[in-house]
Amino acid sequence: MKTSRSLPPTPAFWLTMLIGSAFGTNLGDFVDGGLGLGRPGSFAALSALCVWSIWRDRASQGSETWYWIAIVALRAAATNLGDFVTHDLRIGYEAASVAAAVLTLIAGSWTRPGSAGTPLIDGRYWGAMLIAGFFGTVAGDLAAHLIGRGVAAGVLTLALVALLWLRSVTFPTAIIGYWCVVLLERCAGTPIGDALASRRSLGLGDTIATLCTGTLFAAALLLRHYTSRAKHTAPA
Repeated sequence: MKTSRSLPPTPAFWLTMLIGSAFGTNLGDFVDGGLGLGRPGSFAALSALCVWSIWRDRASQGSETWYWIAIVALRAAATNLGDFVTHDLRIGYEAASVAAAVLTLIAGSWTRPGSAGTPLIDGRYWGAMLIAGFFGTVAGDLAAHLIGRGVAAGVLTLALVALLWLRSVTFPTAIIGYWCVVLLERCAGTPIGDALASRRSLGLGDTIATLCTGTLFAAALLLRHYTSRAKHTAPA
């Protein structure tokens, strides 16, 4: 079994995380409605895929493939969980968002530090990422309801860029800064994905929107792969 590792938070890493969040948003809705599993069935299936991917990632030798599958599956499962809490249990978006943000930061502060201000990828990491995905669903929906999906997608993406810059010049190695960025990119992914799918926005539907964000996610992974390889092969 491989020991825990951390992944360097490069611009390509955060771009992949953001698009993966939008992909997870669409995938969760597609498995729920498009495949007809409903929220409980969708959550169970996606959670099983996530657990399997995390186990495979722990056993992998240097590959990030299973890590990214787990990231998307976890985000998709969190979409179902967030919708269940706000739509079925009728807990308000504001209360759910505040509680999830606080819990994420608490859980994130308990993650073990790795290199370059990133946490080690272990059970604590995945627990914090699940709560962050739940936050992304409820807070992203809240932002969309307040200012509209398209505007929320743009504003939150710009805020993410600003936070990444701020972190790079103020607290680049602080673990709590890492989780603040995760919270914002999880949040931004929700209105991005929903704006593609919703009839009140672009109206592509869950199936086409999932294909679109899935394709963009694959492209982001390729970009990350080539930029990472170029960095490692660059002359000293």
